[in-house]
Amino acid sequence: MPLNFRWVGSALCKEEHWLGEAEGIDSTLTFLRAKQAEAARLAKRTVAKLGIPTSPSRFAGA
Repeated sequence: MPLNFRWVGSALCKEEHWLGEAEGIDSTLTFLRAKQAEAARLAKRTVAKLGIPTSPSRFAGA
């Protein structure tokens, strides 16, 4: 789900003395967008088959 949060104007933040809160929310949104992009990038990775046997009984007699 994309993070499409839109701010009310910065004038309102100044008027209501919310600048610290607004900066904190901006930082959080920046962090979350980066994590979302990282998750999307990792989801595109392919799995490498290493040829590891799934059944140990195959090598029991070795």
